[in-house]
Parts: sequence; C-alpha cells; structure tokens
Amino acid sequence: MGFLLNVRLQTVVFALYFRTTWMNELLFNFLAPVLFSLLIVILVEEMARFAFEPLSWRVNVADVNDTKESWTIRVKVVLRWKQTFKNYPNVVSSLDMILMDEQGTKIQASVKKNLISDFESILEEGTVRVISDFGIASNSGSYMLVNHPYKINFCKSTKVKISTDFENTVDPYIFPSFSDMLTKNLDTRVAFDVVGLVVSVDPMIVTHDAGRDKHKLTLELQDLSGNKIACALWDSYDVRLSKYISENHSADLPIVIFLHMAKLKEWNRMPQISNCLFGSRLHINDHIGPIVSFQESLKNSDVGVESSKKATEIIATTVIGKPEDYYLKFPVVTIDEIQKYIKQKKQIGLSIIETTTNIQDDVGWYYWSCRTCHKIVNRVDDEIDVDSDGHPFVCGKCGYVSEVYGKVRVIIRVQDSTGYSSFVLFEDLIEKLINRSHTWLMEKISKDQNRQIFPEELNVLLEKKFVIKIQISWFNLENGYTSYTVHRCTHDESVIEKVFIGPSSNENNKVDTLSDDVDANDVEVATPTANARKRPIDIDEQSTVFDGSSTSYAPVDNLKIPKTKHLE
Repeated sequence: MGFLLNVRLQTVVFALYFRTTWMNELLFNFLAPVLFSLLIVILVEEMARFAFEPLSWRVNVADVNDTKESWTIRVKVVLRWKQTFKNYPNVVSSLDMILMDEQGTKIQASVKKNLISDFESILEEGTVRVISDFGIASNSGSYMLVNHPYKINFCKSTKVKISTDFENTVDPYIFPSFSDMLTKNLDTRVAFDVVGLVVSVDPMIVTHDAGRDKHKLTLELQDLSGNKIACALWDSYDVRLSKYISENHSADLPIVIFLHMAKLKEWNRMPQISNCLFGSRLHINDHIGPIVSFQESLKNSDVGVESSKKATEIIATTVIGKPEDYYLKFPVVTIDEIQKYIKQKKQIGLSIIETTTNIQDDVGWYYWSCRTCHKIVNRVDDEIDVDSDGHPFVCGKCGYVSEVYGKVRVIIRVQDSTGYSSFVLFEDLIEKLINRSHTWLMEKISKDQNRQIFPEELNVLLEKKFVIKIQISWFNLENGYTSYTVHRCTHDESVIEKVFIGPSSNENNKVDTLSDDVDANDVEVATPTANARKRPIDIDEQSTVFDGSSTSYAPVDNLKIPKTKHLE
C-alpha cells in the first residue's frame, strides 16, 4: 500500500521486536495498547487512501477520450524527441513522447515549448510515471505515429509523479511482415517498426531547396524469407547510414538496420518505407533486441548474405543536384520530337515543357487491381462470363475475383507550340498536385462505386504550365501506345525557365551519374495553389503529402465486392 505504509509498519514491528530483547514486561504492557492502536490507525488510514484517492491510473490508455477533463494514467515513456518548426529546423516547437501502459497501448503526448523546462527533467525516456490533469486532443489525419484516436497535451496544471510499479512484459515494437507492407495490408496512417538486411544502396542525393540542403538515400531491405522492399532515408538518417557504409565497407558483417517508427508510402506506384520527419530511430548493427534476433536467425537461414556484403563494398557517394538538374539530364524536346524516338524504337526518358489543356475522361480516373496478384481486372460481362459465379471482376491470372482495390490513373491532354499529346499521371504525383492524401483518394474511389465521376479537385491541373519528365517504355513501343507515363513534374517557374534555357555551363552541377529510378527530390512536384507557385512543395511535419480531408477513416486499400451485388 505504498512506501509510507511500509515505513510505519516496520516501525511498529521493530517496537514489538525491541520488547522481546531489551524491554521488561512491565514497560511493554504499558506501551502495547499504544502500539496496537497506532497500527490500527495506520491500517485504516492507508486503506482509506487506497480506496478513495485517485485510482484512475488503473484506467487503460485505450480508454482515454475527451468525454471528461480529468484522467490519471500510469505509463512508461518509450520514446521521446524534440520537434522543430518546419521552416526553422533549429527552433524547438515541442517536446513529444510516445507513452505506453502495461497492456501495450500507446498514446502520443506533447509538451509545448513554453512548458518544456517544467517537464523535461522528469519525463526521461524509459521512466515510469503517473500523469494526471492533462488535456485531450484529437489524433486523426493522413498520418499518425500511434493508433490512438486521441493524444495528450501537457498543461501548466498537469501533475507527474514517479512510479516504479510497472509490469514491463509487453513488446513495444510493431513489426508488420514484408508481405503485408508490399501489399499494403496494414493501416498506412500509423507508424510501425521494420528490421531488415541491407542488400543494395544507391548514391546519396543532396538537393538545395527553400534555403537548405535535403539528403536522401535509397536502399533495399530484405527479410528472412527473401522478400525485398524499397526504403528511403532522409537527412540525418541517410547521413548516418552513408557514413556507416563508408567506414565499414571492408567488414564481413552484413548490415542489418532497425528503423523504429517508420512509415509506408508509395513511390513510382511501389510501396516504400521511410523515416518520419520526427520520432524515428535508426539502429545500424547495434546490440539491440530486434537486430540481435535478426542476426541470429540470419545465420541459420538460407537467405544469401552476399548481396549485403556487396552493399558494404559500396563506398557511399554523394551527388549534389538542383531541382532542374533532374530534367536536364534527359533530352529536352518538344511534343513533335517525341516521334523521332518512337521511330528509333528507343526506350528513353525525355523532358518536355507543356501546358495541360484537358483531362481525358473516357477512360476514367482510376482502375481496379486484383488483391492477390495486383494485376488489372476487368468488369464481368454477365452474357459472356457465364461461369463468374457472381464475382464482379475477372483477373487474367487469378480468374473471377471479388477482392479488389483501386489505383489512381489520370490521363491528361497537353500541348506546346508544336502539337498535342497524352500523358499518364499515377497516384504518387496526383496526391501532391491536387493537395490530397492517399486516404482521401481511396475514400473517393470507394464512394464513387465505378461511376468514374471525376473529383473537382483535378481541375487544378488545367491550364498549368509544367516541365515534365516522361518515359518511352517498351510497352509504348511494342503496343503503339501513345500515352506516356509521367515520372516527375513541376510547375516551379524558376525550374521551367532554367530547363528552357538548357544545361548550365557549370559541369559540377550535372547529375549524369543518376539512374532514372533514383529520386533526387521526391517532393519536387509543386502544389498548384496561388501561394505556392514559385517554390517546390515542402515536406509536411509527419508526411510527404498534405491531407485536405477532415475525415479520420482507415484507408480503403482493399475492397471486397460481395458476389450478390454488382457495381453500377
């Protein structure tokens, strides 16, 4: 019943023991009633305090909500970091934490700048605290660090008490399988943890934007089953890994990384892991549980280690570039000149300056893919597909299916001074161009129910001048397909002007060593709004997209269409 009770009881017990060794029986008979009365008073007092003082720390974190103002919880500080302002990275805006109770439920907590000095010293990472009288705010949007509908805000009146009584038996980490990440079979709004073997590393890319340098390192991770997934590390995270590779390139030990608090995005229509702007932790071959366990399992697995050794043999290189450099490393052509490369049967990337005139609406703005094999599916024709058994779709590989998910694909009609052409935009670019999130797009598809009604937000693409990098692929050449996929675009006027003028005479600014699949700046697509016309899009504090949706639903990545119902 607490430390004070223990001290008091020990005092009484010592008094009784003292009687048996030193005190005479007469003196003990005189003091005994007093000692026993004191014992009863102590017991009654402690039982009353235990019964009537706040015991709401027994409330699970999962039960915390905004229905009342006073909560008391007992939690462990499992992660802590200082958050800075987006445009002022050296100025601290808040002290943020992930708190976890004994059941393993987590909640994010934040201490504003003016209160950091009051709480920082008592909220050290790894400590257990009883916290009460805090504020409750909603935790929703396109990206959340933990899967809790609310978050905690510390106030001036918030009380924090030291506690040591905590059942530390719950694993604080969440490791989705690589298979689930590759199929996006998880809530992509919520951060998770990933551990894997580094099997390839691209050169670090450094770009200068908004007055500061941005770093990116693209690598590939492999799990113990041989599944691989792309990973992008930004800024200090990529600098750490690049430095580690440089200093350990001759080591025989495979590189295993553990990224705590990672997020899953999509780049070039493929899943990609990335660190969060704040809150992530990167461990590289550290003596920490997930890495040690992975290394031990790796020794006994059939997964090849040679690829990782090759990664360590790559002395990390750095390529410094500017936003326009990416476009200038490809031939800058007019629309009319595209045909020259088509006749040459040449797969090549081209940069084009064009103006979007309209959106091609005869093919819709999304399509359906099979949940199992991810290939495009077609609607069932009841007169032809008599064996569909009520399934609304047919997949060329899996046959008749009901479980499908939507993928965004918008075909735009563009022109320059020489002619017209059609270009294809996929979701990763559409999200940024229309200022909407993946969740928002998936909800639109779900509600649209295959009617292919174009969202009004797509109209912001019209009558805009862009510099676009397209790719003439084997599919274009073999099938005579004249709509070309857009890999990158921006309507930053300064970039358009420099691409129009042509390559700089300063050879040091060229990035000819970059391959087409290396992303020099994956936030380069400009947000088509009046206040952002002259600068590339900024990285959001917790996401590389901006969520204009006020909803907090889970993403609808996978839709199971009932057999008995057909889409209208």
